[in-house]
Parts: sequence; C-alpha cells; structure tokens
Amino acid sequence: ENVGVRMIDSHGIIQEKINTLAHLGDFKYKWSEFSPSESSEMMEAYKGKAEARDILGRMIGAEIYLVQQGYAVRRPVDGMVNKKIFVNGKNRTIREFDPERGPYFVRMFEMRAEGLADEEIVEKINAMGFKTKVMNRLNKKRDQIIGHRGGIPLNVKQLQRYVQVVEYAGVKCEKWTNHKPIKANYSGIISIDLWNQANRGKKYTTGSGLLHHRMVQKKEIVYLPCKL
Repeated sequence: ENVGVRMIDSHGIIQEKINTLAHLGDFKYKWSEFSPSESSEMMEAYKGKAEARDILGRMIGAEIYLVQQGYAVRRPVDGMVNKKIFVNGKNRTIREFDPERGPYFVRMFEMRAEGLADEEIVEKINAMGFKTKVMNRLNKKRDQIIGHRGGIPLNVKQLQRYVQVVEYAGVKCEKWTNHKPIKANYSGIISIDLWNQANRGKKYTTGSGLLHHRMVQKKEIVYLPCKL
C-alpha cells in the first residue's frame, strides 16, 4: 500500500496486521506489528515453490529422458526440421532434412571435405543466396517481440561452428547426454564419413560406432573414444 498497490487475498489466508501494544495506547513500532497469518502465508509460498519445482522436474526430466533415447526436443538446428511421429502410441519428435535450407549445409560439408579453404566455402555458399535464419528477439520477460536477429551472410566463424555440429550426422552429444555421443533415432542430413572428412580430424567418428569427441578441459584438448 505504501507504493499504491494493494493485494487482494482470494483464498482468505492473509489476515490484517495487529499491534501487540495497542492495549497500552497509540504506540506502534515495526517490531510490534505482525500478521497472525504470517506462518500460513509462508507455508502457501513454500507450497507454490514446491509445486513449480515438481512441474519443472517432471517436464525437464521427461525431455532429458527423450534426448537420451535419441529423440529431439527444442528448436531444430538450422538445415533440419522437426517431425512428429508415434512410437508405441506416444508422440515423439525426430528431425529430418529441410528442403529449403538443408542444401546449404550439405554443400558446406561437401566443400570442406574436398579441401576448400573456409574463406572460399563462405564465398560460394553466400553466392548461393545463403542468409542466417531469421529469429525473433524477445524482451527480458520473453513475452513480447522487440526485434529480429539473423538474416545476414555466412562468415568463417559461423561456418566453423556449423561443421562441428554432430547432429547433422545423426549423432547427439550435449549436456543432457552427459556429453557422450549417442545415435539419434533419425539419420541426419549427411553421413558420418562426410562429417569426419569435413572436420579434418578435429573430431573423429567411425561407421563402426566410435567417436573421438573433442572436449576442452582447462584449455587442453582431450580426445575421448566413446561407443555410440
């Protein structure tokens, strides 16, 4: 109320404040005023927090499980699109080739495997009409669009980030897989062999199911052999 805002308790939990010195006269201090329902208010706040934690635990836990089973969640990587399928009567998401943007990424891998310099690849891909995907820019509350980002030509750094994404080869390797590679339930848009050739030994995968994944630990590059 001090700032012109009044809260209304629709559940009837909050009670008016009382003054423990009221019976002695018009004496009032910060410590002498309290709400008899303070403990109930704190309990309701804790219950709300616990409910939010339980909801997030179920939702995020289910997504982590699906990722570890090789399915897709969240927004797809550029060049691929999400597709809904039914598995044992349940709705699951996989990813498949994007006919509109996928060809750009296939050509990136092919030209890098052929040994072209990154600068030359960038020039050729941009000549094909490539622009980064346009996405909405949201405010801090993420409830209003305040602009857009993307829609710019490819550069060398972005190319190098694209060709290191193992999901293009149908492999998932991220935080929710404990940074261990697993075979996705979809084929990707390129072969594992092409991915290996394009990365020139920076990360190495074999068709037999072994992937040497580059991990940075304390600024040192460590190659870890992992079974798919």
